[in-house]
Amino acid sequence: ARPVMVAREVLLLVGVLCALTRATIVHHVIYGAEGEIVVKFDTASGDYSVSVDNEDWLTSDNIAFHVDGKWYNSKDSTLVLKSSSNTKGTSTFLGQYVATSIEWNAGSVPVITTIKSYQTTPAIVFEVSYPVGAVNTSLNTNTDVITNFPMFSKFSSSLNYLTFQGLFANPVVGKLQAGHMPGGIEGGPVFLYNEKLRTVALSPLDNFMVSIHEWVESGSLSFGIQGKVKELPYGFTSSTVLYGGQGIRSTVSGWGAMLLGVYGKKPATLASDEIISKLGYWTDDGGYYWYNTEPGKNYQETVIDVMNYLKSANIPVKNFQLDSWWYPKGKNDGVLEWIPMSTVFPDGIKYVHDQIGVPLAMHNRYFAPDTPYQKNFSMIVEEYCALPQDENLFLSIMGASKSWGNVVYEQDWLITTYEKMNATQDNVVAGRKWLVSMGAAAAKLNMTIQYCMPLPLHLLQSVEAQPVTQTRVSGDYVPGTDQWKAGWSSMLAWALGLVPYKDDFWTTESQPNCYNMDGRGTHCTEPNTILQTLSAALTAGPVGPSDMIGKMNRTLIMHTCRNDGLLLKADYPAIPLDAFFRNTFATPRVDQIWLSSTTISSYTFHYLLAAGLPSPFTLRVSDLPGASNQSNYVAIDYFSLLNKIAGQTAVATLDNAHDLVVPVAGLPNIGQEPFRYYVLAPQTAKCVLMGEVNKFITVSKQRIKSITVTSLGMSVAVMGSPGESLQFGFIKDVANPSLTVASVILDQQGLGSVSCN
Repeated sequence: ARPVMVAREVLLLVGVLCALTRATIVHHVIYGAEGEIVVKFDTASGDYSVSVDNEDWLTSDNIAFHVDGKWYNSKDSTLVLKSSSNTKGTSTFLGQYVATSIEWNAGSVPVITTIKSYQTTPAIVFEVSYPVGAVNTSLNTNTDVITNFPMFSKFSSSLNYLTFQGLFANPVVGKLQAGHMPGGIEGGPVFLYNEKLRTVALSPLDNFMVSIHEWVESGSLSFGIQGKVKELPYGFTSSTVLYGGQGIRSTVSGWGAMLLGVYGKKPATLASDEIISKLGYWTDDGGYYWYNTEPGKNYQETVIDVMNYLKSANIPVKNFQLDSWWYPKGKNDGVLEWIPMSTVFPDGIKYVHDQIGVPLAMHNRYFAPDTPYQKNFSMIVEEYCALPQDENLFLSIMGASKSWGNVVYEQDWLITTYEKMNATQDNVVAGRKWLVSMGAAAAKLNMTIQYCMPLPLHLLQSVEAQPVTQTRVSGDYVPGTDQWKAGWSSMLAWALGLVPYKDDFWTTESQPNCYNMDGRGTHCTEPNTILQTLSAALTAGPVGPSDMIGKMNRTLIMHTCRNDGLLLKADYPAIPLDAFFRNTFATPRVDQIWLSSTTISSYTFHYLLAAGLPSPFTLRVSDLPGASNQSNYVAIDYFSLLNKIAGQTAVATLDNAHDLVVPVAGLPNIGQEPFRYYVLAPQTAKCVLMGEVNKFITVSKQRIKSITVTSLGMSVAVMGSPGESLQFGFIKDVANPSLTVASVILDQQGLGSVSCN
């Protein structure tokens, strides 16, 4: 089962109450362990408000729709209220609901607004329906909403927001009343929270490719269909969901699980495909061999040479990524045909696959407007690129690549395809059909998909495509930059059932004559090789070093995996802590402090990364997921302990009487960017298990079968490759800490045990 970050499931009772027989205000109430959320809906005016735990959070501004080239709104009565009704029903996943609907006339166009509340899900849905559709709806802008329901203009002064914006879904936080909240087509779901971290999520429930939120500078927040859409088809319905929870991590996770459940998608696991589960080699931008071969050789020879070097260096790479350099380009540098160029692979990709002996991940981009595929497959062709509308196109190209050894189809340039085309934005069908067709083809071929260069709307749309298992969460790798910052976007990706990927990285500092997006010979130094590698391991996704031949740091790479290439992972990606949101509530900001966890035999270990902090961070033991004031942990400063750095507190108690204060300063000789990495281990009676001393994820399910604690000490059952030598660290005396290392060589079945007595 996929690990979740929710301490308990919340059961809710939903009711609709009328205070008086002839009252016009209907109360939609959801009750739970955290408190209650109430939406009051005035069926006489259409006004509504949201209160959380008896505090007014959101109050409606207006109900407004743009049809027939004109605005109709409830404020000036151009939107005419016709009737209201109360109903009950059941949806497939969300369960039983009660609903209040108002029918309006926007000129001659009927529009129905509905509020639904659910019995077994902490959700309220705002729904807009067009029984006969609507035409001439466009505002010729993708930042404004044409179906303003819900729309809020009065907000509690006690609220902050978290949202995700732009390429790779970057985090944005702020005070709700203090200015601009980014939105439009590059906006993402909105999470509102107070100082106690009571949280509600607001996001589309459908029509992900054309649904946005809009923040108007006068101070209103609206949700609905974006303003480039020209018309709405007969029977069109659009829904926005409000989901309630306690804590940022728990609410984001629960909201994502709800969306996955609505669409019947199973979340990806840490072993969904070989690209996720095993060590790879990548030729993406920033990689040494991105549009860059060995001198005097073609790519066929270079790829084979790289793999031969990896084998000779005993680096267990088990998959190989081919980036955009292998296929021909057409107009606007789009893909002409997704086939290998003969100058790149003279003997074909299958030949290369057979030579290197590992599965492939293969890159694709937007299709050129002059692609010959448009002759045989349905595509919308515009000036910049062409948009597939035909599952058969993907069956054709993916099927061919599978015969060459491809297992993961990497769809890159998602933002470019979306923003450069009109069809993805001016109708409610084309963008969704493109991605759903892609997913359907991959499902039939038993392949998986990685999204790259996504907007938040692409991540939301992935809930309708089971084969989409992974997504990039940081920009293209450029040596020497802060591209390692992956934790915040990982939170959104993981919630939506996707395993995050940081992109490739170097493990050796200097690699001459490199080539990347900024040209040859630029950015050829990586001063943070350890942090880059550690960040990749903490995403729990693919790990893809990309050094040149002769420059791979095997010792550093092997900190991420077993001898057979199986990656060692925590149970979920490292993401921001709730404590960070609480500690920075007065001045919200985005700092790089993330935490992930592993639970084995009921013992939970945590991994904390803090990098580039502007001020010290105080962590209480009760801040750890699943912990309480009664929990007892030991905080191990990983590099201080293993590198024996003088003047540092390498081991400290973390309990109700002792907090962990994470300093701003880094440590010597581990990179230019100051950072600290802690293993937080549960304190047992006789021994504290640090785990594998030469791995970043020291305790993982890929290595440890069970942990047994007795009155005499501790025994750890381990697994791996036959003959693999393992070193496990234990701390026996926290007051006077020293590291005891126990070694074991695994037997012919790849099994063994280590103990501390």
